[in-house]
Order: sequence, then structure tokens, then C-alpha cells
Amino acid sequence: MKNILILIVFACCIFYGCSENDRMVYEEKPGVYFADLNSEADSMIYSFTTTDAIKDTVYFKVKLFGAIRADKEYKIVVNPESTAEAGLHYVALEETYVFPAGKDYAMLPVYMMYSADLDTTTVTLSFRLEANDDLDLGYLDKVSGRLMITNQLIKPVYWNSLFYRYFGDYSKVKHEICIDIMGHDFPLTQSEASGWDGLSYYSYWMHAGREAAAYFAQNEVYDENGVLIEAWEPY
Repeated sequence: MKNILILIVFACCIFYGCSENDRMVYEEKPGVYFADLNSEADSMIYSFTTTDAIKDTVYFKVKLFGAIRADKEYKIVVNPESTAEAGLHYVALEETYVFPAGKDYAMLPVYMMYSADLDTTTVTLSFRLEANDDLDLGYLDKVSGRLMITNQLIKPVYWNSLFYRYFGDYSKVKHEICIDIMGHDFPLTQSEASGWDGLSYYSYWMHAGREAAAYFAQNEVYDENGVLIEAWEPY
């Protein structure tokens, strides 16, 4: 009987302790962080060569660690090392943005504008989340981001990890010819490339890579450094 009583008391302690911990976690101040950025991959690259527009928008996904029962505001700060100019390359960011109640993520918009200097240079908008009265920070290695803006052909950041098997080594000349073959530029982000135009990622890029490889097998083309672009074995 004594052993049974001890077990009951022990179980009650565990239950109470868990309830207290759950309550404490729930009542902690929620935090925000960038869903798709981290300290090792903190950049998104945008080129106006992908569109005929002189204005465009990119979105950064802001995730919530915790839960909120009412709309809250999260804070964004532009870092002084940014080379992009507000009013010239992008619309100045607000100091705070609304994180809607009942949601686990919000989209931070950055409105970009074409400028003639982007034809020859790439500018960078560097920014970070900061804690305020409403929301704390979530994962500290996922609170900073950079947006690189240009009007030049740029190597997709996911090329080596995603496209090498289909298109081989990167060069700007190969990039330009692939655009002509495919009829469009490569998507800006890896997630867009993975579901391009609603088609299967593997079948679409496999087909495009094989078409590009066939072109270079049949034509003698040199890259921007004067090196022959040799045909590769596409996946």
C-alpha cells in the first residue's frame, strides 16, 4: 500500500511539474525569425533581367516562435553597411510590420526599383530583426538578411547545390544561352526552381539541361574568360 501511495504522489508531482513548464513556455514572450535565412545562407539575389518591369517585390518569410492572441508588431532595422539607397533602389522599409494573430508566419515585402547604375553594379540591402515591446527574437542565427539587387545576369545561389547536375559548371555565356533555349531566366529562389511553372522539378530541369548540353555539344562556344564550354553529361 505504501508503495502504491508513493507512486501516486510521484505521478502527481510529474504532472504538476509538466503543467507548470507548459504554462511557463506558453507565457514566454514569442519571438520572430526568418524562415529561409540563416548565418550561412543569409542572402537573396534579385536581377531586373528576369522581368520587363522597372519595379518589383520580393518577400521574406518571417516565422513566429510561440503564439499570439492579438496582432503584434515586429521590428526591422536596416544595417549601415547597406549599399542600396532608399528611394533609388528600394522603397524605404517601415520601422515595424504587423504580425497577424493566429498565424505562424508573415511575409515581409521589399519593394525594389530599377536604377541605371544597376546595369553595371550590384547593391545590397542588409537588414535584421530586432526585439521590441511586442515580440522577442526567435533563433538568433536566423534574424539577419541581405537582398542583392542588380540588372545583370547573376549566378543563382542554388546553382552548385541544385543545378550543377543538370547544367554543369556555371558561366555567364552559358547562362545567356540557356535563357534563349528555355525562353526564360532561372528562378530567383530554390523553392521557385523546385516547383517551376507547376511542373515536376526533376522532369522540367532534366529536359532543359539535356537541351542545353546538346546545344554545346553541337556548337563551339567560349565563355566570358575565353574558355571553351564543353558539353557535359546531364542528369
